[in-house]
Amino acid sequence: MDLVDVQLSLARGMTFPEEHGGVKCLAEILRFIDEGNYHPLWSGDSSAEKVKREKSFDLCKAALIKAVIEIAGEEKNIDVLWDDSDPANPGGAFVSQMVRWIKSQKDLKEQDREDLIICATLSLGNLVRYGTQFESLFFCFS
Repeated sequence: MDLVDVQLSLARGMTFPEEHGGVKCLAEILRFIDEGNYHPLWSGDSSAEKVKREKSFDLCKAALIKAVIEIAGEEKNIDVLWDDSDPANPGGAFVSQMVRWIKSQKDLKEQDREDLIICATLSLGNLVRYGTQFESLFFCFS
């Protein structure tokens, strides 16, 4: 994920999924980060193997979160990830998803999804660090 070409391709896929056979790969990564969980068959297992599987799963999810943050940090992706063309979806699909994650975690202690907060805040921070969309971010949260 450190390759700029891969980051650009994944970001462009949010707007132009036909480049990836109709699949919005970055959107699927975001869906996995949001909804992905341990396999149900692991719940009955109390062995060290279960702990190993869960740790591996958590590391993979953390790597995907890091990748999303890096994709948002690539300056060439700003125009693709931040789209103000639809007033009903301020900031576009990516920004709206990040804002939804932040808003959904009002009571972090109960929900325990700090991974979503970390991914969303760092990704949005990366997008606005160049100052071009800073004013628009306010409207996304209103």
